[in-house]
Amino acid sequence: MPFKPFDLARGNYSHEVEETDKEENKEAEPEEESPFGDFSLEAEGGTGNDSYPILSLTKDLKSQVGNAIRTFEMIKEGDRVLIALSGGKDSLALVHILRYFQSVSPVKFEIGAVTVDPQVKEFNPKPLEPYMHKIGVPYFIESEPIVERAAECMKRNSICAFCSRMKRGLIYSCARREKYNVIAMGQHLDDLGESFVMSAFHNGVLRTMKANYTIDAGDLRVIRPLVFCRESLFSEFAKKHHLPVIVDNCPACFSAPKERHRVKLMLAQQEHLFPALFSSILKTIMPLMKNNLKELVGEGGDSSDDEKPEKASNLEYLITY
Repeated sequence: MPFKPFDLARGNYSHEVEETDKEENKEAEPEEESPFGDFSLEAEGGTGNDSYPILSLTKDLKSQVGNAIRTFEMIKEGDRVLIALSGGKDSLALVHILRYFQSVSPVKFEIGAVTVDPQVKEFNPKPLEPYMHKIGVPYFIESEPIVERAAECMKRNSICAFCSRMKRGLIYSCARREKYNVIAMGQHLDDLGESFVMSAFHNGVLRTMKANYTIDAGDLRVIRPLVFCRESLFSEFAKKHHLPVIVDNCPACFSAPKERHRVKLMLAQQEHLFPALFSSILKTIMPLMKNNLKELVGEGGDSSDDEKPEKASNLEYLITY
C-alpha cells in the first residue's frame, strides 16, 4: 500500500512513494492535500505557545510521524491528546514531537501527559513533574500498587498481562476525568514488528498493534504516531536533547530475559543479513495496523483488537505502555 510522506519543501503530505524496491523513495507529482498536512514551517526552532523552545526534529522524524498521522487520520481539529508517558526515550520524544506538530499544524489540538506509578521503589516518576511543568505540558501521575496487586491476584508468568491491563485502565480513567478524547502511545516500528512476530510464533495469529482505534467503550481513541519510525531515531533524539529518561526497571522482569528482547535480537540478526527487513515488515503489517485478520477476510471483528484478552503467558507482545 503506497503512502505519502511529509514534504519539507512544500509543508504538506502530497508526494506519493512507490512501493517498488528501486523506487521506494522516488517522489511523484503532488496529489490531494491532507487536513493535517498544509503546515507552515516558520515555527521551526521557535517557542510555540510556551516559553520553552520547541525542539528541532530531524527530517526523518518530521516525515515519518507526519506521514503516520495523515495516513491513519490520527489527530483531528479540537482533539485533546493525552500522551502515555512511561519516562522512556520513546514516550518522552513523543511529547516533544507532538509539541512540534502542535506549533506548526493548522489543525488545532491540545496535549497533556500521564504517567502510571506502580508504587515500586525501582521506579520514581517524580523527576518528570518539574520537567513537564517547564515545557508547559499538563501532567498527571496515576499511582496504584500494581505489582503488589499482581502478586496477590495472578501467577508470576502473567504479571505483565495484569500490569498492562491495570495501567491501561488507569490511563483511560485519567483521560476521562481530565476531558481528553485521544490517548497517544509511543510504540514505534520495531515494537510493531516484534509484536507481529511474537503473535505469529506464540498464538498463530496475524496481528500487531493498531495505529488508530476506538476502544470498546466508544469514548476514547488510541493512536500511535511513531509507527513508521525506527527505535534508533529516539535514542539519538533523547541523547541530543538530554531528555530526562527514566530507565525501565520493573522488578517483575528481572528473573529471566524477556521474550520480546529475544525476538528483538533475532530480528537484529536478520536485519544484518537483509537490510530492508523492516521495510518489508512494514508493508506486511500495514493492513493489520488498520484491521484485524477477521475483518480483512470479511468475518467481522472488533476494531480494538489490542485490548482483547489473550493467554497470559503470551500477552507480552500486546503490552501497550
